[in-house]
Amino acid sequence: MAHADRSLPTDLAATWRVAEHPVHAPESEAILFRYYTEVSDRFFGHATPPDDLAAGFASQHSTGLAAPNGSFHLAWADGHDGPVAVGCAGVELAHDAPEPTAELRRVFVDPAFRGRGIATALLDAAESAARDRGALVVRLDTRHDLVEALALYARRGYVDVPAFNDDRYAQRWLALRI
Repeated sequence: MAHADRSLPTDLAATWRVAEHPVHAPESEAILFRYYTEVSDRFFGHATPPDDLAAGFASQHSTGLAAPNGSFHLAWADGHDGPVAVGCAGVELAHDAPEPTAELRRVFVDPAFRGRGIATALLDAAESAARDRGALVVRLDTRHDLVEALALYARRGYVDVPAFNDDRYAQRWLALRI
């Protein structure tokens, strides 16, 4: 998959909406690539070389964010040529938890669209999908450098919990009883 541009046009209309969308659709893959680019660049402290981005992105697995055990949501902004995906969030049922639990994954809003309530709407959709699948808890892992995400999760009531995985990039583990 070719991803020539790292950012979206900033002149897109201010209106947006959130809707469930197939995780492997081209629009989903494009926003997931932007997500992966940002978290990679922030982790390494510089722009990740294109070949490294492509290889790293190819190793990411989002299959669990598809029905029946998962759900993936896109935030769409009105563009000149139709809707453009500007954010995403997914949930996947966890099979190793002591109670019905979903994992929140791939939460991202393009920097040009932050501060508009899109992340909150994406979390609303993802948490609702988790409830619809029987989850009583939503959990996630994240990193210390993703300060905007940490602030969002704290505002929503997510609290620190013991590590529930051994992901080499995870530094914080959070959960919310829904």
